[in-house]
Amino acid sequence: WPRLDDVSGEVVIDRASLRVLADHAAIVTGPGQQVVLRDIDALIANLRHSPVLEVSGHTEGEGTAYMAFLQGSPLDGLLQHAFSEASAGGQGRLPLFLSTPLTRASDTQVRGTIHIDNGRLQIDPTLPAFEQLDGQIVFDEQNVALEGLTARFLGGDVQLSGGAGPGHDALVMTGQLSADALRTLIDAPGMQRFAGEAAYTARLTGVGQSEANPTLSITSDLEGMALDFPAPLAKAAKDRWPLRAVWAYRGQTGRVLEVALRDSMRARLVRHSD
Repeated sequence: WPRLDDVSGEVVIDRASLRVLADHAAIVTGPGQQVVLRDIDALIANLRHSPVLEVSGHTEGEGTAYMAFLQGSPLDGLLQHAFSEASAGGQGRLPLFLSTPLTRASDTQVRGTIHIDNGRLQIDPTLPAFEQLDGQIVFDEQNVALEGLTARFLGGDVQLSGGAGPGHDALVMTGQLSADALRTLIDAPGMQRFAGEAAYTARLTGVGQSEANPTLSITSDLEGMALDFPAPLAKAAKDRWPLRAVWAYRGQTGRVLEVALRDSMRARLVRHSD
């Protein structure tokens, strides 16, 4: 675990118990980066028999410092590596509880809630980032869950739910997808013929799973978006056309976008890693 610096508090030893009460401490996570801890209560109730360290407290810091802390501590493994490739920005607050049997560290339990205010989160470098992120990320040693999260993603407002870990199968997003956002995903001249925006639902799977690559799938009926193409691809904004797009990173193959439109038209675009 990272070292605590600048600790201000007291140590209480009472027979077989050891307690540390600290008003302030800091974890340095990198040059010019630190997570500040306040109201820390660390207790080992019995040092002689099956000692268990229980720590509770409040933390605050920049998103970059939090992410460095998560990725550089045993929390990364406890959270199923859900944030191993993530980057973050903005200000965050995190009430945290940790229980570690000192003779069985593998049985560590952790729970906390990350409060995010106008933050930025990119779960994987191959996927677009969430901007203007507000809400909560709740986690324990097995799961990461999203609660009341809103953000800007792919050029529009989104609501986020679901999570990662054994208790969740996907991160789920609902929002509006604009033609401008589509052009950032598909760099092709024909994308200039798209106009307007449409409601969509997106699912992000494979986060925190070593055997899977992150995959973003989007479904929409495209109502509100116009396509200025010759028949049979001409579409008025009021028409409903089922769309499914899957954007994934396929290792050495690179980034792959597979699109199915109206169950009769399909396309596969590959952007090679090299």
